[in-house]
Amino acid sequence: MNKKILTGLFVILIVLLSLMIVRFLTPEDAWICVEGEWVKNGNPEVERPIEDCPDKANFANTEIPPNFDKNLKDYYEVYFSNSKLDPGVSCLRVFPILKPIGNNDLSLLKTIEVLLQGPNEKDKEDGYFTNIPDNVKINKLEKTGISVKIDFNKNIEMGVGGSCRVGAIRAQIVKTVLAFDKSIRSVIISVEGGAGLRL
Repeated sequence: MNKKILTGLFVILIVLLSLMIVRFLTPEDAWICVEGEWVKNGNPEVERPIEDCPDKANFANTEIPPNFDKNLKDYYEVYFSNSKLDPGVSCLRVFPILKPIGNNDLSLLKTIEVLLQGPNEKDKEDGYFTNIPDNVKINKLEKTGISVKIDFNKNIEMGVGGSCRVGAIRAQIVKTVLAFDKSIRSVIISVEGGAGLRL
């Protein structure tokens, strides 16, 4: 083999080795920053960080749609990406939509179910879209103190690839949970009772 081929193979080997090292040294159980809030990923051994989340400033100025009335009480507040409010479509930036409750109960379970329904046609015209795949169902939702565990069916993994899409799905779910109950500090997401999709 000539030197160019050997050099190319060596470079590829170094890149692959570096990626493997980063993958295995990245903590699975840690506090991560989602939309300016510290959210528990897995089961970290340390307490929630006391300093501000690194990207808190990026989400402090999140645009609120003009029709968003925080004085309303009878609504579900659910979060979606929006191609008009965020033309660059960043992975973690999501925006609220208010959905009327009607004759239903206002509960966290029902709020997440409304999120899973996605935006309606009017919302889509306004640029809203969901990153959550179709036919996702909640198997179990459990709140203990300041922690919420949500287990979804396997459809939440269908066609999902790339860390940006995973981050966007997590941002929609976490922001919707935090909007419902500001006391929540940990949102643990699982698939069919296991780790499944790392959300």
